[in-house]
Amino acid sequence: MPAGFVLHAARKQAGADTARSRWVHGTASAELRLFQGSVFGLFSPDTSWRVSGFADVSRLYFGWGFGVGTWH
Repeated sequence: MPAGFVLHAARKQAGADTARSRWVHGTASAELRLFQGSVFGLFSPDTSWRVSGFADVSRLYFGWGFGVGTWH
């Protein structure tokens, strides 16, 4: 499960409090192998199926997503 945090540097603005203009951005993701199978004969019998998700967070925004796919 990869994860990380970044402290973004303050932008130079006239009269701005540089400590308040810094912000933290965090990202995390996970991937889980579910099973191996052909699924109604549409795929090779040795196809591995997985689910994955991520989150991208800061005080300015929140993003997330998920997916279902295969490993070859």
